[in-house]
Amino acid sequence: MLFRLVRKPLLLTIVLGLFIASTHGQDSGSKGQTAPEIVGKWCYYNLANGDEGRLSNTCVMLNADGTYEFYLDSSTRLQVNSIFPGTSAQQTDYGTWWVDGGRIYYDSSSRGRGSFQFQKMNQPTDKSVPMIVLNGQSFVSPTPRDPW
Repeated sequence: MLFRLVRKPLLLTIVLGLFIASTHGQDSGSKGQTAPEIVGKWCYYNLANGDEGRLSNTCVMLNADGTYEFYLDSSTRLQVNSIFPGTSAQQTDYGTWWVDGGRIYYDSSSRGRGSFQFQKMNQPTDKSVPMIVLNGQSFVSPTPRDPW
């Protein structure tokens, strides 16, 4: 699958904020469990580009041991300060993750704990493509997976 870069500053800022800004997250207080069905690499999928969407190189790797690595493609790093004043755009972030109910929680090495609303769904125009949706932002796997 060919990756295309997301070029809209607002959308990319939101994606960056999903993994490194904890200002909108909630802390669960205790760690739950990882969800084996979502372990693997997930990349931001921009559905705003029309029906076909665009997969970016901005990805998160959710590991089975409960760790993650978030990678923001350097060609898509944008001015995060426009929405999150005082936040620097960084290329990678590491930490731990877990799922509890309809939320995915993280403990970031750079931003501390936070969470996002979480759901599993299939891509709207191709029901054979599973996605994870974090606070309304879609991520798809660059490798084949069974639909939900």
